Amino acid sequence: MTLRGAIIAESLREGFALEDIEFTVVGLRRIRVAAPAESQPQVWTLLQFEAADEAADYLASRLQDGLLTPGWYANFDQDTDLKWVVFPGKTYRYRCDDSAVHNDALAYAARLGIPEGQRDW
Repeated sequence: MTLRGAIIAESLREGFALEDIEFTVVGLRRIRVAAPAESQPQVWTLLQFEAADEAADYLASRLQDGLLTPGWYANFDQDTDLKWVVFPGKTYRYRCDDSAVHNDALAYAARLGIPEGQRDW
């Protein structure tokens, strides 16, 4: 089983390191964001990755501590139909068909000031 996701380099705190987990970079892109939040730059570095399912809890924990505030998150999916949305200090993990938790995560993102167009997990 594999988890797949993306991390925006600009969303990470200075000094953040993810050295103790094996993952594969499957894509690296620089993108211009049409409507960034006030605290976000207009150009992002998107790191698309894959890792073993067993890394999910650890990865979420590290990202919770490593993401900048306000207005940033990271997300990844598992082959088992689990979705993870990680915010600074908080993680939502839910099955694809669990609309209640999905909606809670969307509402939380809105409270953090994440623009609607970025809430696309």
